[in-house]
Amino acid sequence: MAGIGVCHVKVYPDPAITIIITGDELQKPGEPLRYGQVYESNSYTLSAALQEAGLPDVQVLHVKDNQGT
Repeated sequence: MAGIGVCHVKVYPDPAITIIITGDELQKPGEPLRYGQVYESNSYTLSAALQEAGLPDVQVLHVKDNQGT
């Protein structure tokens, strides 16, 4: 930047990203499936896409179903 005469540059921190997975039917790959469960894969796809975009620090949270709230 100094080479083109710029002495002040605005910078911004990387965003904090959290992927929230909901549903008791979702199971981690490699774990045995119970009746009605499926393997959760969307968080892996989204995390990979965000990493490719230069945002490697992604938190993934799994929230269980809670009927009545």
